[in-house]
Amino acid sequence: TRRSSDLRNENLFDLKPSKSINVNIYPVMVKFLALKTGGQRLYLSSGLGFQVYNFRYEENLTYTKSPNGIVIDSINFRKNKLAVNYLNIPLMVTGKTRLYKDKWLTYGVGATAGYRLSSWNKQTSEERGKQKTHGNFDLMDYNACLTGEFGFDGVLRFYASYQLTPLYTNGIEQHPICVGLRIGGI
Repeated sequence: TRRSSDLRNENLFDLKPSKSINVNIYPVMVKFLALKTGGQRLYLSSGLGFQVYNFRYEENLTYTKSPNGIVIDSINFRKNKLAVNYLNIPLMVTGKTRLYKDKWLTYGVGATAGYRLSSWNKQTSEERGKQKTHGNFDLMDYNACLTGEFGFDGVLRFYASYQLTPLYTNGIEQHPICVGLRIGGI
């Protein structure tokens, strides 16, 4: 039995954290050394890459495209995800502080701007089998995110990002927050 409080907007989009992912791939990056001292470095970097969201929700949400909408489905899905892919341009300021010889502490802040390339809802259930529906689902065509990172150069970095723009154009206020590990880095 569902409680009425579970049907409010903030509960409809509760994620399954272990299955919801965010991947950022930047095959084209340019880095400019802005400051160099014995124990300090400061870089400006930009490039071109991709941001991929895979959202898996607790509720059985179905995205419709004619008309665009989101409905709570009566089907219990084994797999149900919303995938959204963006072409991104990052702009980062990254600092490095020498800890010992060639060991550097790395930290940075920046922003990304993106254009939505594709989005789809993929579902698997006993009743309907496998279904994949492509559409814009009232998703914003553009996004802007703030991002930060902290870690050790050449080893591993932790990152966090917050999407400044809402995910949807229809008034639903969702702003994805992502945290994770970065291998390599800007």
